[in-house]
Amino acid sequence: MRSSAMRAQVVLAASLLVCCIGLLAEEPRHDGNWWNRQSAGFRLLYILGFMDGMDLGSRFSVLDKADLPDGRQGSLPDPRRTYRDRTEHYFANVTVGQISDGLDAFYRDYRNRSIALTDGFEIVLRSIKGEDVEKLTQARRSSAAGK
Repeated sequence: MRSSAMRAQVVLAASLLVCCIGLLAEEPRHDGNWWNRQSAGFRLLYILGFMDGMDLGSRFSVLDKADLPDGRQGSLPDPRRTYRDRTEHYFANVTVGQISDGLDAFYRDYRNRSIALTDGFEIVLRSIKGEDVEKLTQARRSSAAGK
């Protein structure tokens, strides 16, 4: 009798442990489902933080010339220039509110909710600039469905 009660307690404890580990290991996926659960204020702050992160990413994307052994880049493409050109193009005359509204509209479509937020940003920015984003959106949907 005592053995079966103890066995039940061990099974219960093990089950709870497995559930807790699963909850702790679960990392929120930043996609449309996540975006739709956030408040409007949080969305705006997230976009501002995202844009600040882009600046830092630019600085860390390539070595400075002083860090290279011969002090010059030679024939390597200049990722900073490409990055700068693209950010100047896609962010020129675009407000945080526009991006937020665009992401809201994008993620209202249930088919887009599994698309990662970084991909949603790209699609919205390209759309604001008048680019046809249908093929890109379809590709991101397919990619997200495969995960």
